[in-house]
Amino acid sequence: MIYISKGYISKNMKALPGEAPESDPLRAIMAMSSRPAIPVLPNSAPSSSEYLQAKNAIDNFKRNNYIYVISGEIRPREDGEYYREKKDIISRDLLIMDFDDLGPITPQEFAEPLLQSGNEFLVYCSPKHTKAHPRYRLIMRPSETITNEADYALNLRCIADTIGLPIDKQTLDWQRLMGAPIETEETYPAYYQPGQSWPVQHTPQNAPQETLQLLDAVGTQPGVTEGDTRLPEAVTLISSQAMGPYKYIQGGGIVQEGERDNSLFKYACALRGKDVPYADALQECERANNEQFLPPLTATEVRKKVDQAYKYPSGAAAALRKIVTASGMNDYGIQNNFTWPDVKVTKDGNSRILGTVENLKALLNAYGISLFYETIQRQVVIQQGRSKGFSPATLEALAVKISDDAVKLDISQWSSNRVIELLTFIARQNERNIPLERLQEAVNDYPEDSSELEKLYSAFSFTDGEKPHYRALLEKWLIQACALLENDKGTYGAQGALTLQGPQGIGKTHLGRLLCSPFGEDYYQEGLSFDGFKDKLLQATSGVICELGEAGRSFKDLNYLKATLSATKDTERRPYARLAETFPRRTSFILTVNDADFLTDDQNRRFWILPLKAIDWPTLNSVNFPALWAEAYRRWRAGGLAAFTLTAEEKQANAGMTSEHRSYTPEEIALQDRLDWSADRDRWQWRTATDIADAIGLRPDQNQYTGRGLRKMGYRKDCWQRPVRILRGRSEYLVPPALGYQPFPRFDY
Repeated sequence: MIYISKGYISKNMKALPGEAPESDPLRAIMAMSSRPAIPVLPNSAPSSSEYLQAKNAIDNFKRNNYIYVISGEIRPREDGEYYREKKDIISRDLLIMDFDDLGPITPQEFAEPLLQSGNEFLVYCSPKHTKAHPRYRLIMRPSETITNEADYALNLRCIADTIGLPIDKQTLDWQRLMGAPIETEETYPAYYQPGQSWPVQHTPQNAPQETLQLLDAVGTQPGVTEGDTRLPEAVTLISSQAMGPYKYIQGGGIVQEGERDNSLFKYACALRGKDVPYADALQECERANNEQFLPPLTATEVRKKVDQAYKYPSGAAAALRKIVTASGMNDYGIQNNFTWPDVKVTKDGNSRILGTVENLKALLNAYGISLFYETIQRQVVIQQGRSKGFSPATLEALAVKISDDAVKLDISQWSSNRVIELLTFIARQNERNIPLERLQEAVNDYPEDSSELEKLYSAFSFTDGEKPHYRALLEKWLIQACALLENDKGTYGAQGALTLQGPQGIGKTHLGRLLCSPFGEDYYQEGLSFDGFKDKLLQATSGVICELGEAGRSFKDLNYLKATLSATKDTERRPYARLAETFPRRTSFILTVNDADFLTDDQNRRFWILPLKAIDWPTLNSVNFPALWAEAYRRWRAGGLAAFTLTAEEKQANAGMTSEHRSYTPEEIALQDRLDWSADRDRWQWRTATDIADAIGLRPDQNQYTGRGLRKMGYRKDCWQRPVRILRGRSEYLVPPALGYQPFPRFDY
């Protein structure tokens, strides 16, 4: 019985009108052929408007007007209606399957293996068929009605193995609809070949449980491998129960004349489907012929049948051959010796490629691609090998390519997002610190100091003349940068940021670029305006040196900046990552500013300021920067953390410099100028910020800034020189009397 549906949206089916129970369902489907008014998919990019317009029109036709069929028996519901549900389908009497994404091939070429076996079949084109990208639907008559989904799927897979092309997996669904034949200007005429019915093969029902478990374990459990002596017995036993026509050979029975050619050809196809090498398959078929065929075929006839079976590669092998050919790997013979490390052999004798890390490694090797994880930039780096036809520039491009190939190889677990996770995992097994490698190369190339630090320092002239601690700041910052490159566990952070203050245009940014040149320009983050946002933090800490431009103007939160400069680790979530991850800090900072008064308070010990007047570029260009870094690295290795820690004298000298570069608010200036800071201590009084503002003549709207100015001047709860106390919920400051103003009015609290 044939059941039809117009479009695939509804699950309601109708019995084919006028069909007699004894009618031939295959010929009935042939008679449904029509010529709908639908466009042909153009041979253009799938994203083009022309292609999308045609595709949408075809999809709309399939959704609403295409005639779909199921042939077999469907149990009617109480209302007498038929529904396309698994529980309602009793049996199938035709084997119908789709083959998509094929290379240019005619129906006759597509069906040639079936011609060799002498089976009856019908081949016709589906609606999206084009001659450049054929899509065929194959219908075969089984030797008996199939009454369960497992047997139905098994027989479809065996037919696909016989043809040697990948089947559309959705075809295997028990309740799957199939469209009737159509004709367009691009389709070939339906191709019918009379012959014998396909001998139905059944899934194993009586195999020992131990054997089934052993077969399931192949490729998935440690200790069960292709070399396991128990494996051939398990495969033979399962095959004898599951292979249908193959059972005559592997079960040990005698194959009579009239069955020999067909049985031997199908047996050779089964061996090919299990990726048995040609030479081994030929030897096995010769054994079966001599021991079980009556009378035996000639050696020439046996070889001819094996040649016919191996003329068409198995589905996975055919897809892999297309992939390696398109990728340029055929020049290296990869497709001839490629093997998947993890393959699961199912109970019906088929093999399935698993979406494991080891299989992905094998495919990357076939592509000629290796990966490593760069620890400074915290990203996966793709290295090209022998592949000529495929050169992915990004991790995303590689993941899309692999995910696309996985569809052709029938690997369902490799979505693009999953592949990115696996690629990252593989790369993290091979971590590399490229700047550190280049630094160590420089140390090997320049084993002796050559006074490059002196040469670098001599290229600078300072606005206030040379001071002894300037050289120490420069040297210790270089040593600190070397130390951070080896901060693998995040156990220490930077002591300070090299702060280049000077007029615009003298080359402060270019100086940072030259300092980073031995490591590569990719490791210099230039001109960032960093305000603590996650993306900027991620960018700022993804290099060896990061230049923060015009620091005094761009930072919204100076306290956050100070903590960031000396952090030992950074916690962030990388793109495509599900969870945040903590990374050791390896970046050194250079701050470049134009204005002299760029700091806002006195707590600025992390800014190592060099007030530059000019840079002597001929001298600077003569510096051998790899040798400079080699000197700094040797001092780091010799002195450890103490090598870049400022001494007490250097800290004091730098603190004096930071105070000179601090900007002052109008309130701070008024407090400094209008209070008698030289008055005896017994004349100092506790007063609120409002009282103080009134006493020195500030406007009422400036009261809130008076307290802020006092705190910038060093007023703290724990400071005895300039203390603050809380009385009745209000802050009071111990301050001297005002100059030229009336003494503070006294209040009785």
